[in-house]
Amino acid sequence: MVAPEGGPSRDAAGRPDGPAADVVIRGARRADAPALVPLYADWDHPATTPVIEAVLDAWARPDDRVILVADTGEALAGMAAVSTVPHLSRPGCGARLVGLVVGRTHRRTGVASALLAAAEQFAREWGCDQLELTSGRFRVAAHLFYPARGYEETSGHHARYIKHLGPS
Repeated sequence: MVAPEGGPSRDAAGRPDGPAADVVIRGARRADAPALVPLYADWDHPATTPVIEAVLDAWARPDDRVILVADTGEALAGMAAVSTVPHLSRPGCGARLVGLVVGRTHRRTGVASALLAAAEQFAREWGCDQLELTSGRFRVAAHLFYPARGYEETSGHHARYIKHLGPS
């Protein structure tokens, strides 16, 4: 298990303790695509296996981005994706949590916390000075989850604009 600072609590032997103790956080593999289909649906971004394979292929190339999965040994309980973003106004880079989802049957078990902690650890190892994310206002639980883990909601300071450019 990836056990970064702020990760799962440990027992006296140093093993993860608590509900997510049996979950292994690891990098996603192309072979995970079929098991990720239900997670994409739970994330409200339904996708087919070939689409997910293409996403995994695109994310597999550079060393500054990773898709993580929470593997129970029987199923993939969750997924998170994080990448670096170079700063333009100052030296260095930040990281962006591109997405985080936990399957409906694994929610409130520590899986999201373990995935977020692993994403933060990757960002630290890449030399990032912050981790940012966006979350739809309709995701009420997420807006309780992130502040409880030290994230500050700053949308009052910035606006978000998106222009869809069509198929690539």
